[in-house]
Amino acid sequence: MERGPAKHQGIHPSYQFLYVVHGTAEVRTDEHSLQLHKDECVIIEPNQSVLLSLASADSLVAKYYFSDDLLAETFQQLELHSGIEKDDLSQHSPLKRVVNQMLHYFMQNEGAVDYHVISLSYETLHHVTMIYGNDSSQVTKQTVRESSIKAYIKKNYRHELTLSTIAAEFEMSPSYFSRYFKQQFGTGLVEYVTAYRLKQAAEKLKRTDEKVSLIASETGFSNLSNFNKKFRQQFGLTPKAYRDENNEFLAMKQLPVNQSQTLDALQYFSEAIAPVDYIKEVSLHSAEKMGRNGSPWATLINIGSAENLLQYDIRHHLTLLKKDLNYEYVRFWNLFTKGMNIDPDLTEDYNFDKIDSVLDFFMDIEILPFIELGYKIRRVQRSTKEAVVYDNDDFKFSLNSKEWQELIEKFMVHVTYRYGTENVSRWKFELSLNYSSESEFLEQVKHYDRTYKIIKKYAPKVQIGGPGSKPQNTGKYNFREDLKKLAQKGIRFDFISYMLYPYLEDEKGERFAKMIDDPSFLAHKLDEIEEAVAYAGYADLPIYITEWSNTISNRSVINDTVNKGAYIIKNMIGVAHRTSGIGYWVGSDLFGEFADSKAILHGGTGLVTKRDLAKPAMHAMRFLNFLQSNILSIGPNYIVTKGPGDDFSIICHNYKPLHASFYQLMKENEVKIDELSEYYVDSEKKAFSFCLEGAASKRFELKILRVNDVYGNLISGWKDLGYRTSLRKQDIDYLSRVSDPQVTYEQLHTHNGKIKTELVLEANEFVYISLIEMK
Repeated sequence: MERGPAKHQGIHPSYQFLYVVHGTAEVRTDEHSLQLHKDECVIIEPNQSVLLSLASADSLVAKYYFSDDLLAETFQQLELHSGIEKDDLSQHSPLKRVVNQMLHYFMQNEGAVDYHVISLSYETLHHVTMIYGNDSSQVTKQTVRESSIKAYIKKNYRHELTLSTIAAEFEMSPSYFSRYFKQQFGTGLVEYVTAYRLKQAAEKLKRTDEKVSLIASETGFSNLSNFNKKFRQQFGLTPKAYRDENNEFLAMKQLPVNQSQTLDALQYFSEAIAPVDYIKEVSLHSAEKMGRNGSPWATLINIGSAENLLQYDIRHHLTLLKKDLNYEYVRFWNLFTKGMNIDPDLTEDYNFDKIDSVLDFFMDIEILPFIELGYKIRRVQRSTKEAVVYDNDDFKFSLNSKEWQELIEKFMVHVTYRYGTENVSRWKFELSLNYSSESEFLEQVKHYDRTYKIIKKYAPKVQIGGPGSKPQNTGKYNFREDLKKLAQKGIRFDFISYMLYPYLEDEKGERFAKMIDDPSFLAHKLDEIEEAVAYAGYADLPIYITEWSNTISNRSVINDTVNKGAYIIKNMIGVAHRTSGIGYWVGSDLFGEFADSKAILHGGTGLVTKRDLAKPAMHAMRFLNFLQSNILSIGPNYIVTKGPGDDFSIICHNYKPLHASFYQLMKENEVKIDELSEYYVDSEKKAFSFCLEGAASKRFELKILRVNDVYGNLISGWKDLGYRTSLRKQDIDYLSRVSDPQVTYEQLHTHNGKIKTELVLEANEFVYISLIEMK
């Protein structure tokens, strides 16, 4: 991988495949000069002197080497169309896709080479040879014979294959064929056929729910015991264990079928791996119980500082969020500041009127407070390195101070009297620990413990949690070991809380944090948290991710896109049954308002804009709330749920990760609206299919809600208005209309006891599907 601006010169004994990921590059050999732009590629012959010049700091070129010897392992006399003729890789989508997948994985893992990289490398080589290969020998007789033998085995592996049968097919004696086969293929015929059969069996175990005995028979094993033995020797697992570990689309612990229902079950739900016309069905016919949909996304939403909640616009947005998404809790912070009339330098006879105003408002809209007791300095971030706003400290209380303890005592006396102990007991308190040394850690632990005891004295049933830190931080602490220390010190939590943002922060601090290129960061980090909680001895406690998003930037175009909605869907369906609550960061774009946010869309982290317009992220949350209570199946791109009777709700998405070059080249706030699509790994469509098996006379209403580049996308409407910052009322009305998802209805009838429908999703599109029995 080469980045610019720079020049790189040298001679390499292998073929060079150069691909411009971003920007512009110049390639020179002894005789030629060539300009390459984004998505263009060229193959350079071995032993050529090559000068590669990268035009600018954001230029990125991938270099892929492969030797004549490697080609000769498969082809006797294969040559590649090389020289100095460029090609447009966008015309060869399979090659472009696998090259980008390899680069994405390679850069995500900081250049580490593993078997997955090797696998993608060989797949890249396959496409290169198919597109640019030229067999100068016009294919030898030897190559034809080897290909014919492979094709014969592939066609007949399900049946009995003997040495004498195959030898006769190719007009050889059994002994000569045996020697020939081993010489050409490097293994004996029996071993080769067995390995091929096991490979096919493994694919069936991953892709179907067929019985193991049937799979053994279909792949040429007449004896189940022998199949089990051979399979374990090859893969180190029994067939059943292999299916449990590798079945990505099938055995997701679905619900059992209620035999008393007239509709037997949601039998098929599937997703297609590109190309679009390939649809892989996943059977739910023998579904096992997976669990209940806990709807953790609807538990809490972050809104900002308590002082912000004195503003009408913030209250209006929180009212909308409560009405549309029915959040149970609103998480906020900085309750005890000068802006809230709490200043021990002036008086310790505290005036709680402003606090009462906020809490009374919560009572009015029937939402419960989730109070972070720690202090957060207001920051509106462009990126980790740059803040638009960085307010001064407005907090007057020291750790473990007498003033703090007296404040908490007076506050608890006040709220239990005003709102009643029973009501206060439904609130949640969190006290986050933020430390950079062992002494700070010990001081904050003592501060938490004393605060916990005071609150519990007045409301014994109220829940108080922590430590509220960032487990992706590698520089200041080891969150796993520190959680263990807290347990050893007897620190009591009623719930465990953490904040998750995909940034790796080391000893240099947050300003030098590196974005983590992992679209499944939430699920992967939750795995670590669950393990750490069990290790520390807090395994029985609920886990809350109190802050979560894929960016902290309030000026990132990602926040306004359909891609952000698809990202939310992808991550939320993966943790639907795994955590008690996840607090999206944040509810309203008003949180990041400042002098530079005049535009209707300015990259804010909220679900709604300052003019009450729903962003794709808001639609994603709405779709999630439409899901039913019982989970039938979860896959990488879908979730299937079932409600009472024969009502089904399905969400599917075609999320496209950002290419690794996005994280390597620039600050996240510098990407323009019309540039972001250049950084998606690919733009391919994805096809889905689902099928219901039930009574022959059933009728269903099919409702589909779509959010894509055309529907439910504010950016599309704003583009129509020329991205103007000055908008009239009719402009806002227009944006409100185009920001609604597309809705279609259809009545479906069973045919031979089945209902089947299919749909194709554009890049980053996400869809909600409702299927309701018509009475």
